Amino acid sequence: MSYNTYITFTSWEERFLKSFEKDTSENNFEKIILLSFDNAHHKEKQQVFINEIQVSKPSVEIIYLTFSDDIKIWKQLKNELFTNESNNFGKVLLNISTMPRNIIYYLLHFLDSENIQYTSIYYKALVHSERLTENPLKPSLILQHSGIFELEKPTLLIACVGYDEKRVFQLYNHFEPKEVILLMETEHKSKVNLDTKFDFSLIPNHIVEDISSFIPHDIYKKLEIIYNQKASTYNILLCSLGPKLSTMEFFKFQKVHTECGLIYIGSKDYCKDYSSGIDLDNPILVPYVGTQRI
Repeated sequence: MSYNTYITFTSWEERFLKSFEKDTSENNFEKIILLSFDNAHHKEKQQVFINEIQVSKPSVEIIYLTFSDDIKIWKQLKNELFTNESNNFGKVLLNISTMPRNIIYYLLHFLDSENIQYTSIYYKALVHSERLTENPLKPSLILQHSGIFELEKPTLLIACVGYDEKRVFQLYNHFEPKEVILLMETEHKSKVNLDTKFDFSLIPNHIVEDISSFIPHDIYKKLEIIYNQKASTYNILLCSLGPKLSTMEFFKFQKVHTECGLIYIGSKDYCKDYSSGIDLDNPILVPYVGTQRI
């Protein structure tokens, strides 16, 4: 498939620059859009990458978003990307490899709303650091995807668990769910073994179930099973902390089951050695148009 527009998010990770170089060398994009935070983490390294890109691709468009202000981010994306000019996007290749999850949610919302055909592409890192983040921020519900809650029902939290247990505890302490279901990735590329690293015993009434973001529809099917069992009893909250592909699945599930609420939880600090290496030979592509997976 040929693409007209390329959208990605800047990062200090090696896989940002390497995936950008690969995607732009293999496609003749009419428009290239870099999204970035105005107060980015490890800004010096990111700027080195951006400078390299501006030399090789001088026509690239860079849009700076406001970190940790979802309302401003929403307005910036809507006003700077999704105006009448969005009709000129054509087919979009959306690189989510280093894109923050809240940005993924908002881009998917607008792409779906405009009925723009897009394909997400995800490149795995070869290794993730033992510690990815510190100092988790206050969780927030995603705009336009916050669900519908019934006061008489308790809360069920479903979280796809990544490498960062502190954010899981932050979620639990903030929402105080009656029950928690943790979806644990079966495919990990971390410096430690997740099975022995995390201890969730301090979270009462929780269960752990295995899933894989890298098996098509695996997460969606698991969410459907849980939903059919629990929706009549609980208000359901959804949070993806696993690979970015799980974020896509959570979004598509919530588009069908709109009474469920999507959550994003960021962190104040991100490890400089967040990941290393990139699997350039096996990118995962997921084509969508509207709310349908092609």
